[in-house]
Amino acid sequence: GADEINAQPLTSKTADMFAAPTHLKHESYSYVPNYGHALAPYVLSVALYVGALVFNFAFPIRKVSMAGGSATGWYLSKVSIGAFEALAMGLIEPALMMLGGLSVDHPGSMFLVSVMFAEASMFIVMFLSMLLDNPGRFIAMVLLMLQLGGSGGTFPMEITNKFFNAIHTYLPLTYSIQAFRQALTGGWGSGIFWSSIVVLAGI
Repeated sequence: GADEINAQPLTSKTADMFAAPTHLKHESYSYVPNYGHALAPYVLSVALYVGALVFNFAFPIRKVSMAGGSATGWYLSKVSIGAFEALAMGLIEPALMMLGGLSVDHPGSMFLVSVMFAEASMFIVMFLSMLLDNPGRFIAMVLLMLQLGGSGGTFPMEITNKFFNAIHTYLPLTYSIQAFRQALTGGWGSGIFWSSIVVLAGI
């Protein structure tokens, strides 16, 4: 073997073959311009959930406005206000971000996931607030803390600890981030987007 190698003529062509024996072909299926755009799905989702939290801290959700009214009337009066507030948040946030320079591949999908997650967040926090009052709001804050680490918004789940991997599938923020990523830069596929929308609709 040593004799064969020594017998090889040392030309530039031979050196190139040893230096680069293969040729890599690369094709990008999506483009993320910078770290800010990569982190946008996470930050957009957190902002919507925090908006729902703040609204429910200020809104007198357990207060009855008219004496003698039905429980159903009270429930619908509260939920309708919360739903309208969430709709406004879900439309205003992406509009402001896009006006501010956030590049979006699929604007319609961007608005859809924003509204769906805003509504899902609002109904989660309203449910806990109606059921348990201030302790419910505290649980909603704990849920936010769990989602910050377990949704996969900052680091891949493969390098996150076992506890967060165990709860990852059950967190609303997980599906919001997946759908936002597809809406912003593509590359995830429409299947991931629509399955995430279905989960948010279910919530």
